[in-house]
Amino acid sequence: MKRATLLSVLVLTACAAAQSSGPHVYLESASHGGNFNAARDQTIELTKDFQKEKECSEIAVTTRQDKADYTLTLNHIEHGFARDNQIRLANAEGDVLFTKEGGSIAKNVKWACSIIMSDHEKQSAPTTANK
Repeated sequence: MKRATLLSVLVLTACAAAQSSGPHVYLESASHGGNFNAARDQTIELTKDFQKEKECSEIAVTTRQDKADYTLTLNHIEHGFARDNQIRLANAEGDVLFTKEGGSIAKNVKWACSIIMSDHEKQSAPTTANK
């Protein structure tokens, strides 16, 4: 009996944690280059970096673009030992909030998380009417 109750509590806790009240981001990527591994999907790398980065702890990664508050697009290019990353972040209305070229995927994710959280806080802040 106790085991079933504990299991129910754990399942409910996990479900509540999965329903984040923070912003949701949809990740998409394209990867180009002459290397054999250049064509791999970098979306999984993006997801791992979002899950590891403490600045991203309130951001939920979603696989449904229609449920996202933000879309982060990565264009990853590999030629030999040279790599380049281009990042674009847009809000749900499609307005581009920033673009950036260069840097590692992990550093760009950290930067994107700070922009997402800052914008989300602005959107969530109560507005005061001028009298």
